[in-house]
Amino acid sequence: MSLSPPIYCLSVVSIDRLAGKSSLCKRLIDSNNDNYQLFLSNNHNTNISSWYYWGSIKHRRLDEQREAIFHLIEHTSISIDTNESIDNYLKRISISSLRVEEKSTSQRKLFSKDKFNINGFLCIYDLSSNKSISDFIILLLALLKTRRSIIIVTTKNDLVTNQTLLSLEFEHSIHYSLPNIPIIHTSAHEHVNIQSVLELALHACDEITKKAFHKKYIPPNYIDAYKNEQSLKHIIQTEYRGLLTRHVPDLRVGSWDKFYERWQNHTCVQTFIDMFGKQQAQCLFNEHIEEIKKRWRQKLIDERLIPIIEMLVGDQKSKLSRNWDCVRSQMQNHAQYSSIVIPTPMWSDLERKNTNNALLIPEDLLDTLEARLRFESYLNNRQIEQTRRMNCRLFFDLLNRFSNAGLIHYGDSYDKDSVYFLGRECYESLSAHDRLRIFALHQSYLYRLICLKFVELLFESLEIFINTFEQMSLTTKLNHEKNFYNRKATTITIDDIFQKEIIEQIKHDS
Repeated sequence: MSLSPPIYCLSVVSIDRLAGKSSLCKRLIDSNNDNYQLFLSNNHNTNISSWYYWGSIKHRRLDEQREAIFHLIEHTSISIDTNESIDNYLKRISISSLRVEEKSTSQRKLFSKDKFNINGFLCIYDLSSNKSISDFIILLLALLKTRRSIIIVTTKNDLVTNQTLLSLEFEHSIHYSLPNIPIIHTSAHEHVNIQSVLELALHACDEITKKAFHKKYIPPNYIDAYKNEQSLKHIIQTEYRGLLTRHVPDLRVGSWDKFYERWQNHTCVQTFIDMFGKQQAQCLFNEHIEEIKKRWRQKLIDERLIPIIEMLVGDQKSKLSRNWDCVRSQMQNHAQYSSIVIPTPMWSDLERKNTNNALLIPEDLLDTLEARLRFESYLNNRQIEQTRRMNCRLFFDLLNRFSNAGLIHYGDSYDKDSVYFLGRECYESLSAHDRLRIFALHQSYLYRLICLKFVELLFESLEIFINTFEQMSLTTKLNHEKNFYNRKATTITIDDIFQKEIIEQIKHDS
């Protein structure tokens, strides 16, 4: 049988009634951001009696070796209406036990006994205020007489401009006279160092660690705690966005209500809502849906807009205008315009039936900036492509002129001949891939010319070739057994014979 965790009562006190005691208590009891924002908007007033019970919260230590249940009691500040003196106030809040008021039935239900003991004090100080700490030190000295654990909690650190310097000055002022009281800096609005308050309180109230508890656990400074909180928020937000990406890939979910009804119990959704609020969760959902719509519109524009323009305008004899509005007017004059550009109200049904992925597009997409930019990009790319093709033709013509001049021959390497083209615009404007491609194409062209000249020579010197083929036939008979392996050698012999006969023919002609 497992033992029940110990129960401790924490008393939250402050001389300044605007120090943020209630906000801190609300954050300690309930981490849900929506509940906290609702609490702020309702301007909750706890000054009903001398103290107010916020509820209980269970906390497990970071090393998971101990846990406890904390009851949170907030003492009201000095009563202005009754002109309460500072001495009476200090006497009222420094008592080590509280009696449950008979008139309060809610308090009766929460506690099994008529009175309960205070195990520790959370002394609240507003670091954003420029008030003197002399009264606060008087409060601390009064609470020291109770022999209960004391923790100083500064609030509203998010409102402090130079938080690091100011917090160091405050700690020096306190520890100069009270060195054994730990100080933790928090922000209820930003939810910074909230759990560290309970962690420190558990060390302060636990019998095992309460002696010199300020040395057992050192809470993080505000800047580090703020960075950790922001990092945690980023992780939770990333996980929530990942869930939306995985489970809301298209527009079939439709609305936030449908999504929330299905996924509200998912840990990722609950954690995000707890930290950021339901409104922020819905906001990110709507952003995700808008992103899906944007990608869907962009996909339609990328895949269908240009083919539709070429279909409706490309067959016209007039040159394609660079003005998008003018092109739209030309498209509207086409007979098939109404069957391709669909009115927006009719789009969903027609696209659902468009199983063949026909060229259809909603009319409102033509009014978007994305459509205009896609058309302009198409024109620019077409102009670039036309320029590239023209330079390719000019480079080919340049190669031809060099080959006619005897500077470039079939079989030459590109690296050797490229020196001839340096500084030529048609060469410099082309990419390395296009240069090599055109050079290879020209080499193929030279090869075809050689073949044509060879054929012409064949018909002009028929007897030479007949004798050649007779010699080839004789060679083939002698080497019949090695026919397969001597094909290359035979070819070389043929080339030698061709070269010899061609040289003799050239001498004869000259």
